Amino acid sequence: MMKRVTFPLQLESRGDAVVDLQDALQFLLDRAIIRIAQPERSDVEERLRIERGHSEFGEQTHQLVMAMQELLRLKPSGAVDQRTAAILNAELLRNGVLQQEPSPPDSPGRGALFAERLLPLLRTSTVLREGAELQRFVGLLTEQSDFSLHAWASLAAEAGLSERQIDEVKLTLELASITQHDLPLIAALQELRSSGRIRSGRDLVGLNRDEWQSLMRNSSAADRETRLAAIETRLLETFPTVCVARALAAPLPIDLALIRRVIAATPSLDIAAQALDTLDFTGFSDDERQSALASLGALRQEIKAYPDLDPQVVLQARGDAGARALNPIRTDVVRFLTQAQDFDLRNTRIGPYVADHPDAMDGVVDASLATAQLQRMQRVFRVAPSFDAMNALMGEGFHSAFRIARMPADVFVARFSGRLGDAVSAQTAYAAARSVTATTAAIAWAVRMRSAGPLPAAVGTWPPPELAIEDAELRQLLQAGGRPNHT
Repeated sequence: MMKRVTFPLQLESRGDAVVDLQDALQFLLDRAIIRIAQPERSDVEERLRIERGHSEFGEQTHQLVMAMQELLRLKPSGAVDQRTAAILNAELLRNGVLQQEPSPPDSPGRGALFAERLLPLLRTSTVLREGAELQRFVGLLTEQSDFSLHAWASLAAEAGLSERQIDEVKLTLELASITQHDLPLIAALQELRSSGRIRSGRDLVGLNRDEWQSLMRNSSAADRETRLAAIETRLLETFPTVCVARALAAPLPIDLALIRRVIAATPSLDIAAQALDTLDFTGFSDDERQSALASLGALRQEIKAYPDLDPQVVLQARGDAGARALNPIRTDVVRFLTQAQDFDLRNTRIGPYVADHPDAMDGVVDASLATAQLQRMQRVFRVAPSFDAMNALMGEGFHSAFRIARMPADVFVARFSGRLGDAVSAQTAYAAARSVTATTAAIAWAVRMRSAGPLPAAVGTWPPPELAIEDAELRQLLQAGGRPNHT
């Protein structure tokens, strides 16, 4: 595992932070994210190895940082600033090679737990009761580093706690992780659990902002907003699939009656392409015009996000139909995600999962369309891991990393900085998209080159199905023998 790249770093910097940067640069070379042809690459890696041995930010490190910055359309200074470090760390994290920062001593993190913090935390539970068993359990847990199911069972048996009490400990620790060890807030959440409002950590996703604000009523308004933002981020990291399913289930802001009035005035309207400011709004009040424009914009985004959705299905829906009934594909996706509790939107391949869990598709009207849409969502979620970011990109017709990487970086960042939060977030998503595309294409190309020879037919179909290249345009490019240029 690699350590986080820090900043600032520049020519003549020395120390462990420089070594961490050089390890990250070597990873980019190994993954062909920074592509250098042989024999030059061997020389570059040797010079980097020498500089690493001296823990020195030398000329070769400077040149590689500059190459990475040019690749990401950053200012090619050759020095590591905050933006460069953030994008590089995001790339390492996305590839699963970034070492997680250790929990501080005053937090209930993984590994060694501290009894002076653990006992007050467990006392927030309405199920656990003070006693010798709990004291003994805390002592054992403080020294514990293995938290497998077997280890939990052994701890429970040794301390004399019941299965229900162990489940309560797990939930309490989960609440501490999500709330950053906020004891008053944890106690309030424990009360919600005793009332049946929540049963597990997943249920926290279902609390709305007003409920969270009420639970934090002893804090200032500004502090509540800051803490709530941190909690929402933590919930997304912990329960990404649940968060996405809940967001997808929210009503669509589409007023069909107003849209039908617009279409009646403009029968040839192409909702997905026509400029909305050219439409005829004769007979509309100012409020109706604004509502109609908002509804048309929402419908356009839905059509682009769900390319298999027939707009006529939406337009023919009953006026009193529920909002999600406007899009049957969305309804099927929500049903699947709600039923597939252990499906990881980031990492689980939908095909094998459904094969192993056929019940997850119960009630889904069109499994093939739902599966195709889930694949699109997964491709985008891997480079923009939040519902809002995924929705913004898919609503503009971006259904894969390959589609994103085809756009020039400066154009993408200018277009999506506001939609994705800020310029750094947009640059991070773009860098991840380029990395995914380059890695997929490099692997596919390597396999193809190995297969080229006297018996090419032995390979069978191309690209081979085990590569799981789900983007149609990328598959067509590789089938045609082309190689994407992402340098």
